[in-house]
Amino acid sequence: MEDQTLMRHGLKTILDLEPGLQVVGEASNGEAGLRLALALWQDVLSMDVQLPNLSGVKTTAVICAAWPQAKVMVMVCVTGPLLVTHAPAWSYAPAFL
Repeated sequence: MEDQTLMRHGLKTILDLEPGLQVVGEASNGEAGLRLALALWQDVLSMDVQLPNLSGVKTTAVICAAWPQAKVMVMVCVTGPLLVTHAPAWSYAPAFL
């Protein structure tokens, strides 16, 4: 889940080049991503913490509450004090970029 089209398409392109990996869905906001994630039950989710409509932090929390074995790779593109506001996502996700 990534709201920036270029980033979302670039990540999909990179992941599709890896043997054994398949991107099964894309979402540009938290609400669409939540619906997609709960419908597809993927092995791994890629999550931008700064999503429109429903933040990546809240989306991750809902997904992990509904599906505790979910593996969420969180993407954070902030530094400094703003990074602290995204700390709640860290308790749900095993990987950060």
